[in-house]
Amino acid sequence: MKSQTHRERYTWHLRPPFNVQFDRVHWWQGKTELDQAAALYELARRHPSVGQRRAEKAPAKNAPPSFHWTCLLGLNSWEKLDYRDRENWKASVGKLKGLDFRDEGEQCRSLRVLANWKIIDQRKELLKKDGATFTETSLLARQDLAKNPPTDKEWEQAISQRAIEAHREGYILLAVVPDLSEKIAAKILVKKYEEHRSFYLVSEPKQRARWEEWLPLISEFENAATSKSGVKSQLFARYRRMADSIRFQ
Repeated sequence: MKSQTHRERYTWHLRPPFNVQFDRVHWWQGKTELDQAAALYELARRHPSVGQRRAEKAPAKNAPPSFHWTCLLGLNSWEKLDYRDRENWKASVGKLKGLDFRDEGEQCRSLRVLANWKIIDQRKELLKKDGATFTETSLLARQDLAKNPPTDKEWEQAISQRAIEAHREGYILLAVVPDLSEKIAAKILVKKYEEHRSFYLVSEPKQRARWEEWLPLISEFENAATSKSGVKSQLFARYRRMADSIRFQ
């Protein structure tokens, strides 16, 4: 691939062949109501690393879901995505550039519930018969668990595995007695959560998610980049800082 100048990395979508393939219509102009996901998507799909991946014409190995889905959908503007594509993209993003699209199941998990699912899956595998449907196998597993509840060994193995998985994904692992009132439990969990973060996590400067500014800056930058006068240094610096603050994860 031909080497690019520093500025060209940020204008890849404005030059051949992507200037034809990439939908860069500023559909947001004149709209009074926009959402965070649309602003983040439009910025993310213009990221230099997305352009580099497209130029290489190679799949991203071990790419984060946010990067994979952005590359997969990114030639189309937010307005051109259907509901399913929008939801898939938001689900892949998680927490990005100060915005958080994770659902409750991603933010907080019960290891015991996850362990229970693991045990059910293991019983299904043991009871699976040739030609049996998923529904039939699930029924056999439920019937078997009713007659033969999980053993201590099954629970310990499943909980250990789920705890290790959560640890590797960076989750905080807390053990809570089950007989607290909701008020006391909420108070204690907040306290322990804050204690863990202050003890184990390196504090990072909080990024202000001023997403309302992203789309106007994209318009200003691209209009200047495609004009005869080009992009002035100050405008380029503002756009570059905005783009570089994206960290696909």
